Amino acid sequence: MRVVPVGWRFRPCLSRLAGPRGAARRLALLGLLVGCAAAAQAHIALTYPTAPQTFVPHQGVEIGWDIYIGHGPGTIRLEYSLDGGQNYTLIVDGIPYSGLPEDRFGSYLWSVPEVETADGRLRVLYTADAGGTFHNGQYGEADPTIAITSTPSLEIVLENGLDAYDGTRDTTIFAENTNSNGGGEHLFAGTTASPSARRALIGFDLSSIPDGAQIIAAELGLTVSKTNAGLSAQALHRLTQDWGEGTAKGPGEEGTGAPSQPGDATWVSARRQSADWATPGGDFVAQPSAVATAGAPGATAHWASAALIADVQHWVDQPSENFGWILIGDESQAGSAKRYYASENATAPEGQRPRLTLRYTLSSGIPVELSSFVLE
Repeated sequence: MRVVPVGWRFRPCLSRLAGPRGAARRLALLGLLVGCAAAAQAHIALTYPTAPQTFVPHQGVEIGWDIYIGHGPGTIRLEYSLDGGQNYTLIVDGIPYSGLPEDRFGSYLWSVPEVETADGRLRVLYTADAGGTFHNGQYGEADPTIAITSTPSLEIVLENGLDAYDGTRDTTIFAENTNSNGGGEHLFAGTTASPSARRALIGFDLSSIPDGAQIIAAELGLTVSKTNAGLSAQALHRLTQDWGEGTAKGPGEEGTGAPSQPGDATWVSARRQSADWATPGGDFVAQPSAVATAGAPGATAHWASAALIADVQHWVDQPSENFGWILIGDESQAGSAKRYYASENATAPEGQRPRLTLRYTLSSGIPVELSSFVLE
């Protein structure tokens, strides 16, 4: 957590304490100190963007904020302006905020609308449950200027069976044995009632995206086919080692997988009999690229973030490092497992097999802003 020294906040006020003595002066200075103390508790700022930026329609921009104000829990609202801050349009409202210092930082992935401006603004507002609304700009943090240009972009949807695409690979690895499920019709992530953990591996062939493309939006969709759990958070991590899909297919509802074959990914091996994971359970970036909440059967969970965009951009630029993602559910809670339709599921309706939706531009003059995410 970043801590702003209180003395730094008070310094402008303390600099005004010099001057003639006298009761009136002391009373005035006392009032000034009270005002300074209140100001020290009031800090609302955008952490991204913080400088002039240029965006394009449909671009995924992760707006970040820092709220440090002593008014307790409330909600957060994001807005944008096209006319220098004279009028604002809603982006999202009702984001819960605890008011606790450890929750002062937050973010939201904004899909830039189909508009144009050279004098745009972004604003974050905090409304306290106890009353009062505050926004960036009230305490010295001015709204950053943004531009939105009408650079054309293209969308591509990658899903097995759609427009002859057949580039998805996926499988499940099982913590309790060396089984796999690369040829199965379902993927699993989370923990069974036993409890035993399952993790899903998912990758997409991106060769249809032209060289030099700038990825501006990315979203992965997975549809739940069975679960005994309620809403459950599932984290997507970028894999750092290649792995094998194989043809093993578990019997019945596939919950136990099937004995793996040479080359299959398992809990201990990226490719059985040829390459083990450095860490059992998979080698991946510790920080999730995106987290989504998976729900009831038939519901599609969506993963989208600036980090997910960066993953895809990295793979477009470095195809040899496209190892895909590993999906990890709540492994601290027995019975949290989710079963999803896999790419091999021929009976799943279109849109319910693993689907990666991308949007990109071919204009090298428009930068793709990816917040503060750093590839490891």
